[in-house]
Amino acid sequence: MPNIIIINIIMFNTIHNQVREFMMPMGKKQISEELFDLNMDKVYEALYGNHCEFYVKDGRDELTGLYYKRSFYEQARIFLDASDKEQEYCLVAMDIEHFKLFNEWYGRDAGDKFLLDIALKIRDVCSRYDGIAGYMGDDDFAIIIPQSSELLDNLEYNIIGRVKEYEDSAGFLPGFGVYAIEDKAVSIVNMYDRACIALAKIKGNYAKRMNFYEHGMMLKMEEEHRLLSEVPKALFGREFVFYLQPKCNMNTGKIIGAEALVRWRRSDGTMIPPNEFIPVLERNGFITNLDKYIWEEVCHFLRSLIDRGIRPVPISINVSRVDLYSMNVPQYIGNLLRSYQIEPKLLEIEITESAYSEKLETVNNVVQSFRLKGMNVLMDDFGSGYSSLNMLNDVNIDVLKLDMRFLNINENTKGKGIGIVEAVVNMARMMGMRVIVEGVETQQQVDFLVSMGCEYAQGYFFFKPVPAESFEELLSERKLFDYSGIHLKKDNQVHIRELLNENLFSETIVNNILGAIAFAEFDGSTVEIIRTNEQYDRIIDSEPVGDSLRHNFPMENIFPEDIEGFIKMFWDAYDHPMDGAVCEFRYKKTDNRVVWYRVRAFFLREQEGRKLYYGSVTDIRGEKEREFELDIAEKKLENALRLAESNCLDWNINEDTFTLVNTFCTNAMKRFNPLLNDKYVVINDFASKRPKLLSSRVVNYREFREYVATLLNSPERISRSIDLAFSQDRDDILWLRVSCEPVVDVNNKVVHIIGSFTDISLQKQQANQLERRATTDELTGLYNRPGGVALMEDYLNGITDKDIAALIMIDLDNFKKANDTYGHIFGDVLLKKVANAIRKCFREQDIICRMGGDEFLILCKGISVKDMELKAGDIVSKISELEGFENDFAVSCSVGYVMIPEEGVGFEELYHKADTAMFIAKEKGKNTFSKYTKTE
Repeated sequence: MPNIIIINIIMFNTIHNQVREFMMPMGKKQISEELFDLNMDKVYEALYGNHCEFYVKDGRDELTGLYYKRSFYEQARIFLDASDKEQEYCLVAMDIEHFKLFNEWYGRDAGDKFLLDIALKIRDVCSRYDGIAGYMGDDDFAIIIPQSSELLDNLEYNIIGRVKEYEDSAGFLPGFGVYAIEDKAVSIVNMYDRACIALAKIKGNYAKRMNFYEHGMMLKMEEEHRLLSEVPKALFGREFVFYLQPKCNMNTGKIIGAEALVRWRRSDGTMIPPNEFIPVLERNGFITNLDKYIWEEVCHFLRSLIDRGIRPVPISINVSRVDLYSMNVPQYIGNLLRSYQIEPKLLEIEITESAYSEKLETVNNVVQSFRLKGMNVLMDDFGSGYSSLNMLNDVNIDVLKLDMRFLNINENTKGKGIGIVEAVVNMARMMGMRVIVEGVETQQQVDFLVSMGCEYAQGYFFFKPVPAESFEELLSERKLFDYSGIHLKKDNQVHIRELLNENLFSETIVNNILGAIAFAEFDGSTVEIIRTNEQYDRIIDSEPVGDSLRHNFPMENIFPEDIEGFIKMFWDAYDHPMDGAVCEFRYKKTDNRVVWYRVRAFFLREQEGRKLYYGSVTDIRGEKEREFELDIAEKKLENALRLAESNCLDWNINEDTFTLVNTFCTNAMKRFNPLLNDKYVVINDFASKRPKLLSSRVVNYREFREYVATLLNSPERISRSIDLAFSQDRDDILWLRVSCEPVVDVNNKVVHIIGSFTDISLQKQQANQLERRATTDELTGLYNRPGGVALMEDYLNGITDKDIAALIMIDLDNFKKANDTYGHIFGDVLLKKVANAIRKCFREQDIICRMGGDEFLILCKGISVKDMELKAGDIVSKISELEGFENDFAVSCSVGYVMIPEEGVGFEELYHKADTAMFIAKEKGKNTFSKYTKTE
């Protein structure tokens, strides 16, 4: 039994407040280290009545009985040092999926019991198998046990088994990251970090809950981190450049345009291949910064050519999927065109094919915006992995870029590729699309493509990508260029009827376009196959059917539940000969595999009581599997809604009544809207009362009206959601997520709107907090460099001739010396006080950013030169008057500023000018400021 010391409650509060005062000025890392040095981890464990009792418990957490983090590191080191040298051990990092949500749903007491149950299982394993464990905080645990697959399986089985004893525990399963300890001399902290890296790889994967650390994980993570850390410096140092690869007319060899391709040329002259850095930047979202930089470089290059009297050809720039989802690309590029005064036809847009396959509607809207601006849009890499002729019918592009790697045409494969090339080229031509083939490398490929009707190409056979300077040298030889652009040979268009002309197209080409087809007769109950093609025979596993050979379609292979729909398809096709009819059914093949088919049938003619049909067959097994996965996901969502006890609504359009079933309403919801106080509410004459009930309360009421209009005009039962903000004052906002879907009658008229609503205020707060963390400097609370610069660039992109502003740079004098003399804690306190002083000098609308170290950058809006002089003096004065530093340390700074738009509107240009002005101020002496002025 440990010694117990009784302390008066007043003394306890005194100690507690001293600890708090000690903690406040420190960063997180310093708090932890300093407190351990003072042994404050052994103070006040529990309170009873009017006394405080505390006792030493050997560094163990009171709830779990496991070592807390610092003690675990210490005890684990002792444990391994004293262990049998022959025994192999592993360190297991464990956390619980969505534990914060568990706490929110069931309460903190239930969460503590959950953690204790897991800790008991861990303690049991450690006692039975000679191990040691620690509670690392929140929902994290660390365990060192002998290295054994059987023991690890037992650990996973026992802990997950205990969790599954809880109801509705599927979303809260523990995950395990395992690091096999090869060298016991490695620090415990590093071992735990590596186990956590392995654990991170299975986050959200409920099929796999244990993962083992591999050396490549750390190397890959370090390499990506190193590369990412170099990108901002590389952008600032202009290490990224664009090369241009010409596009050519294969018949004349002349250049008709070029594509801009990014290259990373380091300051030491070495080149990093695009396939090494572009995927990393795309995964981490940095690609947008790089793309914006390259786009502007291309515009600057075009403007430079025009200003020097050199006639340019169109240059295409690449837009990534990340760009499409993270910004308004048409607006941004439109601003560039206006800023550099470039004709839209000189800048073309290339969007990779995979982007269309992911969010077709979103991408099509972007494409339409570009085309309305007068710009050509190209689908890049067609055939690289998502190819579908059907896709061409859904997109509204100008140029199709075929990938030569997809065609793979050489002596051995020419026969296989010919049909595909002909089908794609002719289909694109019929749809009014121009075609460029990229990746052309040999004369043989050129001859083949020209024979197929292709006219334009891009590839090493004609030109490799060259620096912009080299391309400019080519432009000086005008005879190498064709400035008329890419044309579509409309006089050579192929019509559908021509597809059936055997003199024009081979059977292989037609089959590639049409897919699996059959001609059949239907007598009202049975189907007799008359004629098929090879694709049909292969997909159905049937014998070929010639002119004199007929056979009944094996309807016994169709699932009984689907036969009725299959028969109905033929009758529907008979009733609608122009549109035909579609049926989807399950079919058991000869090897007992079950597949899904979609059949589209068209009625052709009737003779002797039998009806003749044409039908196309598609294997939709993959599509159905995806639908099944989606259905499972929807069921999970429905289950989550039930667990969350969502509230329901029903708007009866015909009776104009609105019903609320308030099964679960938070106090905040009831406070904002008295309608939510009652369990069951019916509002009559809702259409007339709706504006009065909601317009004064809903912040985004206009968006809500558009949402309601969409539901009322939608004939399809599709659920749509909207987040509504209810406000009583600026600082008190309730967020409700409303999900509704229309219900239609037999006349396809919307008669009901049903749905649910949930309080998501907490999620919104958390999302805002995460967003603020990503853009906020942790030490000062100001914007960090990425967050502040992004806001400044957005403001500068929309600036008009009537706007005035200033970009101000502030740098502390001798900050490094102060850090070295008095320590980093002193430096942090100094930076906080300086940040507060700067904040007092500006308004809420101004953008204040800590760029790094002791450098601050401010964009001050709506300020004149005269007022800026006063403002700069005020900044210098407030910073120099800061007090409260040891050894009477005197603070001083240098301030430089540049006026906008007097000296430009581009961020990089203004940043360099503000930096120049600040440097001039620094040369004058401490506590001075300077305005940027052009030098003669």
